[in-house]
Amino acid sequence: MLGLTQRWWRRLWRQQWQVLLVEDNKSTLVIMSRLLHQKLNYDVVVASSVADALRAADEARGEFDLVISDIGLPDGTGLQLMSTLKAKYNLKVPPVVSCRGACRVCVCGV
Repeated sequence: MLGLTQRWWRRLWRQQWQVLLVEDNKSTLVIMSRLLHQKLNYDVVVASSVADALRAADEARGEFDLVISDIGLPDGTGLQLMSTLKAKYNLKVPPVVSCRGACRVCVCGV
């Protein structure tokens, strides 16, 4: 089995990636979700706040292949969301690069 966890085996064989997209700007949310779904065939779950994202993660039992999040959200930050998801679902989070605005604020890692 090459040491891969059961979760990763399921992900390897799944044809569609499950993506959580968190963005409070409705236009950006619609455009990004359409692009991810239509161009990459991702199954996209959308949320517009940290609370919405955590509810969506609970419903999916934390089984997202990718989380894309805005940094500035109405009820917290994308970094707080990533930290909460990592702790709650015991995830091994890969490096994250996130930008805000014209990359004036750039954050690496969680």
